[in-house]
Amino acid sequence: MAVILPRTLPAAARLRADGHDVADEPMPVDGTGLHPRALTVVLVNLMPDKASVEADFGRLLADGGQDVRLLLAVPEGYVTTATPADHMARFYRPFFDLPLARIDAVIVTGAPVETLPFDHVFYWDGLRRILDWLDSALVPSLHVCWGAQAAMFHYHGVDKHPLRRKRFGLYPHMPLGSGHGLLTGIELPFHMPVSRHAETRLEDLVRRPGLRPVLTAPVAGVGLVRDRTRPAVYCLNHPEYGPQRLLQEFTRDRSTGRQIDPPVGYDAALRRPQVGWQAAARSLYRNWLTEIAAADPRTSADVALDWLLRAQLSGGTAPAGSPCRLQ
Repeated sequence: MAVILPRTLPAAARLRADGHDVADEPMPVDGTGLHPRALTVVLVNLMPDKASVEADFGRLLADGGQDVRLLLAVPEGYVTTATPADHMARFYRPFFDLPLARIDAVIVTGAPVETLPFDHVFYWDGLRRILDWLDSALVPSLHVCWGAQAAMFHYHGVDKHPLRRKRFGLYPHMPLGSGHGLLTGIELPFHMPVSRHAETRLEDLVRRPGLRPVLTAPVAGVGLVRDRTRPAVYCLNHPEYGPQRLLQEFTRDRSTGRQIDPPVGYDAALRRPQVGWQAAARSLYRNWLTEIAAADPRTSADVALDWLLRAQLSGGTAPAGSPCRLQ
């Protein structure tokens, strides 16, 4: 199975060098060629280091047991100076410029804005519009770190709580209850990288029957949540991180003078722990993609018509989805 990426995207070369199966755009016609009816997954990438994040998620999608066509997007109103303008212009589109009727799933990343109230984030209205579309179109979604906090706040009114010090390191998570299909094949405890300045508290979730906590850790708290009312999963942590990412973050923060403790789970010499999380992360994403592929098929016409009808009933205007042209 392969992840299908724009041919000139730097992450494509990185993934090939690491031995992952990467196919080039354009995707072959459905039912023919190497990748019949690949899942189309949109990565709404809100992180500053776009290239690293593209490679992190591309790696997991390449190993997810399904052919996946990955499209890159940002919300309306989003701008960045951390990623070269040429990269953004070539590979990213505003979300509603994508072919909406062909989207099978959406991943919303974290963002370095945890210390801000949600409505102080300059692209908050654009992100809320994406969340509303996901809810209307019933498209499966996976929300990561701040992206998870933002979605749970928007859908359920769950607020985040600032931490006095960055929670940072590798923490062992265990399931709450049983029957969690997302954890199939994962050896427990699930050691997940944690890197955040705010937390979501379990007591806030249990008061909302629409949310089902899946994984928690004694110190790190809630790690994974399922939505009972929509096809959404909220991952408060970073299983997508590569093996060096926590140490790279530690070095980066220290070099800029930020007060940060060494990552939990590493020894005094900052040697990597013996336990790895990549196998568990691959299983988590494989299980998520398997659920999406096994769901009842949605035809393009059905999705487009549903979105138009909902928009008309709400008095709004349905966003136009135009063909996506990526280089």
